[in-house]
Amino acid sequence: KSIASIRDDAPRLPADWIALMHFLSGYYQHPLGETVLSALPPRLRSLRPLPRETLAFWTRTNLAPQADSLRQSHRRTLLEEFSALARGVPIAESTLIADDARRRAALRALAQDGWITRCAPPWATRFVPPHPLTATQESALEVIRAAAGQHQTFLLHGVTGSGKTEVYFQCIANLLAQGGQTLVLVPEIGLTPQLEARVRAAFPETALSVLHSGLEESARTSAWLRAARGESGIILGTRLAVLTPLPRLAMIIVDEEHDTSFKQHEGVRYSARDAAIFRAQQSRVPVLLGTATPSLESYANAINGRYKLIELRERA
Repeated sequence: KSIASIRDDAPRLPADWIALMHFLSGYYQHPLGETVLSALPPRLRSLRPLPRETLAFWTRTNLAPQADSLRQSHRRTLLEEFSALARGVPIAESTLIADDARRRAALRALAQDGWITRCAPPWATRFVPPHPLTATQESALEVIRAAAGQHQTFLLHGVTGSGKTEVYFQCIANLLAQGGQTLVLVPEIGLTPQLEARVRAAFPETALSVLHSGLEESARTSAWLRAARGESGIILGTRLAVLTPLPRLAMIIVDEEHDTSFKQHEGVRYSARDAAIFRAQQSRVPVLLGTATPSLESYANAINGRYKLIELRERA
């Protein structure tokens, strides 16, 4: 088919994401094109413009000339504002343009010339622990921390009420402090609001992207864009969230890993848990499988030494 247009309002799909699509296509025996399309939000599959982002941040590049060499006043003014800061310091788009159409056009022109580039917002890392950790939770956390920056699959086997979520939050806090993104997968849409509320309470200043099929199209696309641009520190969602490009991915957490809802039974058939493990291995980051009732295959892998088994035997 002929190319109608090239999208310049969405982030480029990175090489590791393309490799994930090739893996899913080959392993689950589905055409590559259909695999790629099913992984993208519906808005990105159309010619409709993408939602305007409120979290857009920009920074000056090494290619930017001196501001006084520009004739066009709005471009010169914007570049002077960038030049007043050290290179690499982000400025919010809303601060730069203030709903001024001429400044917005000047901003796009500077970006098109390669003099400024879009970047992630300043990373907010404030953490409000919901509860202090028990000695058992601390021990579990130390084992997981030791795998930072390398691939390791952990099976966190904790009885109901043992505080697996507190361990998740401590892991996320550590990774946010290092500038990393964490992907948290839950099996059902119905479980998302409860965990989302807890995440927002624990990380009140951190950008959060929520992704599931029940979202309105524009909201889902906006969340996907924030995650793909590296603007969201935490990505929370159902099985489709595992297919989101994440430039700063530092860990994947799969809650209730035994749940069969992680399996997609229509279109591209895949297991989000297994895709998460492959993706973590590919990105060389740890993946944490949490459950009170491990699946037989995960427990067998832990017993055989392929996964690292961590047990929380007591209620917190």
